[in-house]
Amino acid sequence: MERFQEDAYDVIDRLHQNATRHSLNGNMTSLAGDDAVMDSVHSPYQWRIQTHSHRGKIIRCISWHEALQRVWRKLQLRGLVEFGHPFPLVETSSRRTTAAEFIALANQARRDSDPGKLRAQKEHVLTEMYRSVPLAVLEDMRTTFQADFEMFEYDSSPNEIFERVFGVLLSSRSYGDYVYARTTKEQHSFHSEPPSSFFARLPPIQTMNALSRLRRVSYMDAP
Repeated sequence: MERFQEDAYDVIDRLHQNATRHSLNGNMTSLAGDDAVMDSVHSPYQWRIQTHSHRGKIIRCISWHEALQRVWRKLQLRGLVEFGHPFPLVETSSRRTTAAEFIALANQARRDSDPGKLRAQKEHVLTEMYRSVPLAVLEDMRTTFQADFEMFEYDSSPNEIFERVFGVLLSSRSYGDYVYARTTKEQHSFHSEPPSSFFARLPPIQTMNALSRLRRVSYMDAP
């Protein structure tokens, strides 16, 4: 996928589709983002429009406001909207907002987001998701797709995923971070002081509160 744009342009050029090349030139990333936003938003709204039974299944579990909040969160996890952009609707306006209006809000937030931060955000989320998978499962995946890793020259054992660590969880949702001590299969080490970069972002009183909330130190996939 990293070479999709380059390869697509090569195919278009070979087919002499100059008009298509001109219309896509420099806009493919933006168009892909537009499509991803529409894809994420349209499904729940289509359920709502086509039949009340589908929406009924949603609101039996969560409110429509919460459903749209989850769509917004999905856009953030996909690297389309920065985490710094809060959900823009209150509960009363959620019920009145159309799909087109919600898409417009999402696209505005996407345009206001920093592309570099979005890439880093998406990579961080993807890494954390893979880190939540047990090592035994990752080992099976690596064996199954080893030929693909070699063909496309991917690292089949990236350290940021396969090096497992102590997990120290901040209980406060306002932080939502893990402070990690590096651990390998051969050696375990724990740094008594959490990385300063995380706490440097907090005012002194919040730093004290964060430290007081540190809990649950446990091995993750330790041998």
